Amino acid sequence: MTDESEDPASIDSERNREPEQRRFKRRAPRSGTAADVADEGAFQRMLKRTTPRVFVTTTIVALNVLVFGVMVLSGVDPIEPTPDQLFPWGVSWGPLTTDGQPWRLLTATFLHYGVIHLALNMWVLWDAGRLTERLYGNTAFATLYLLSGLGGAAVSVAWHPEVASAGASGAVFGVYGALLAFAKLGGAEVPGKSFQRIRKSGAFFVLYNVAYGFLNTGIDNAAHLGGLATGFLVGWLFIRPLSQDADELDEVATPAIDRTRRGVMASIAVLVVCAVGLVLGTRAGTASGWEAFEAGGKAFETEDWPTAIERFTEAIEELPGEPGSYYNRGIAYQALGEFDAAKADYLVYRDAVPDDVQVAERLAELQAVEDASGDE
Repeated sequence: MTDESEDPASIDSERNREPEQRRFKRRAPRSGTAADVADEGAFQRMLKRTTPRVFVTTTIVALNVLVFGVMVLSGVDPIEPTPDQLFPWGVSWGPLTTDGQPWRLLTATFLHYGVIHLALNMWVLWDAGRLTERLYGNTAFATLYLLSGLGGAAVSVAWHPEVASAGASGAVFGVYGALLAFAKLGGAEVPGKSFQRIRKSGAFFVLYNVAYGFLNTGIDNAAHLGGLATGFLVGWLFIRPLSQDADELDEVATPAIDRTRRGVMASIAVLVVCAVGLVLGTRAGTASGWEAFEAGGKAFETEDWPTAIERFTEAIEELPGEPGSYYNRGIAYQALGEFDAAKADYLVYRDAVPDDVQVAERLAELQAVEDASGDE
């Protein structure tokens, strides 16, 4: 007769394994909405442990708003400021930027053509910047943001040096470039749902804005593409493994981290050079040029047209690439009846700022005067 009773030892062994099996089953991969939510929650908690504080994005937004507020308080139009109003603040324009004032590549990143321009850029930066900062870390994010801004401004000057460029859009595109780099090259550590969201939102933002820029004048697509490429490259250099514990990051020796450290050192060197250029760029000749520009503006207030012409001529000599002096001198010539000289100055200004409606109106007035005198 066969004994079907079980050995007590085997029963105990089976009971001991059962909880482990149950625990293993609870940890097994799940599918469906509940699993996606759990994975997303774990990913967010991991990001917060890796980068506990997100303050660089907030600081950049605050700086942009502060700069805009100071500009408005000083008299800059808050809705549609002209390039003339932004030149003293550091807008990037080829003839000035390439003529001893490279610091404009950096300062232009913190200037905006009106409150709507500012609000759109800051909204997009706030939306994408916080995630990107957690993915890369505070220092790396600050570096890639500034380098993207510089890269976008540099490409803008090279592409169309006659345009007075300003805005954070190049740097914001760099943030999305870094997001796309992480989604493409570091996505193994990102849950599928998060990975798809990052990739799709980044690709949509980039493609939409690039297409919109090509279809509409006044959009600086050169800065967009330059910032995007710079952000992707710097993001690739800065990709790091995400960790449950931020302290573990320094203990993981991988080629990616080696590249990151080299990239950080190179980026810091670039930023130091830019900072030095920012200080040294304000040379004595430039300062005296702006003094002459301001003196010409004061002569405008009293309608002292000969003095205004003299002061703006000095400004042109000190700041050969600054178009506002030509426009203002043209107004003074027109007030004195020197229409040919006024037209010549207006045309120089129009070549630099082709979308300015006011100079078109001035030229139309001169043409009307010329037509009327011809009829006589």
